[in-house]
Amino acid sequence: MSISADKAEMSGYNVLESAHLLRRYYYIERRLLHILVGWLPEVPQWEVKKAIGRHLWDEAEHADRLYQRLRELRGGNPKADADPRLVFLMAEALHAPGPAGLVAGLYLTIKRQLLDAYRRHMATSSYVVDAPTVDMLRQ
Repeated sequence: MSISADKAEMSGYNVLESAHLLRRYYYIERRLLHILVGWLPEVPQWEVKKAIGRHLWDEAEHADRLYQRLRELRGGNPKADADPRLVFLMAEALHAPGPAGLVAGLYLTIKRQLLDAYRRHMATSSYVVDAPTVDMLRQ
């Protein structure tokens, strides 16, 4: 194997960088779960309420997968403090002015950015080095 091929296989996030990003994702997924639970009784539209119920299941699954992966990684303490800016953003999402604002804030902004972050993480990670994280994010 040539030196450039070796370097290409080892590129991507190291374990600590990956763990840092996964902690952020876990915090966001966990807070999304709490926000949706808190808002569920306030949503008057039955179809939206049913969709939120389904999304609660999905958020719980995502958070659980991230938590399990973090426990496997060195430096992956899932209980570590979140970035204060992220804490502020998620607190603001909880206090949306109404169901329409909640849907817009969560689905058109936060979840879209989270999905983009997952895609960047998978594209940047080396599958050779961190296949479990890439597979988990792909799910």
